[in-house]
Amino acid sequence: MIAVKDCPQIARAISQMKVSSNYIRATIIEQNIENLEQLIYKQEFIHTASLLSNIEGYVNSIQAFLSRKQQTSL
Repeated sequence: MIAVKDCPQIARAISQMKVSSNYIRATIIEQNIENLEQLIYKQEFIHTASLLSNIEGYVNSIQAFLSRKQQTSL
């Protein structure tokens, strides 16, 4: 469960994710991160779990793709 005391740590993680998603031009991830960032700053935690789940799913898909690509290039 996310608490108000977790906001600074989450904000730092969001900043890192924004840079990473921008680097790979993952606009869907960027949009979810922007929405998450807005909720954290407003300290509205109702939809954060859903956004985090979406982001996690996208990141897992990218990791799986990169793993497959690396295996086929060996």
